[in-house]
Amino acid sequence: MDEVRICMSHSLRYFLLFSIPAVFGLSALAKPLLGILTTDDFLSGWVVIPIIAFSGLLAGIFQIFVNTMLLIKQTKTSTYINIVAAVSNVLINLLLIPSIGIVGASLSTLFSYFLMAVLCMHISLKHFKLDFYLHDIAKSVLSSTVMYFFVSYFAISSIIELFEIAGMGVLIYLVMMFLVGGFTDRELSLIQRYVFRVKSEVKQ
Repeated sequence: MDEVRICMSHSLRYFLLFSIPAVFGLSALAKPLLGILTTDDFLSGWVVIPIIAFSGLLAGIFQIFVNTMLLIKQTKTSTYINIVAAVSNVLINLLLIPSIGIVGASLSTLFSYFLMAVLCMHISLKHFKLDFYLHDIAKSVLSSTVMYFFVSYFAISSIIELFEIAGMGVLIYLVMMFLVGGFTDRELSLIQRYVFRVKSEVKQ
């Protein structure tokens, strides 16, 4: 059980270290992304992307914690959580979509995943005391915020610029995480090995 707890704790940590900057990055690139890939008619919908991105983060947290519920054979409970979330999603859609349209649908999705994650965490933590690595999460949020303002500074007008700025944003995040001590020595070694491999492939 201790091994399971350690594995789940690391799964949560690594997922958040990737998903937090992804949410910030998608939020920063939402408007130029729609501006490049769609017409002006869809540009106003950029505000939905950050909400859906954060919903995806909550969905990932739910998937990690629902595994512990399967281990303790709480399969019926996880089914009930899904049913409650689905019903709440439908009701909130009926309430918000007539007034605020697609934004209401995205907010409904966000609330449903939030409800699923909170309920699942509440039950799972009664049986598994996971380490949330709150210091590392705080460092990730700080680094992602710096990346967000960096990416938001640029006026992106082409798909090539979009990829370039996105790549620079990833680099800014990694540098910031290194500066604030967000990675372990082993993780830094893996990142360094990956960067060198990418450089060698680019040169070839």
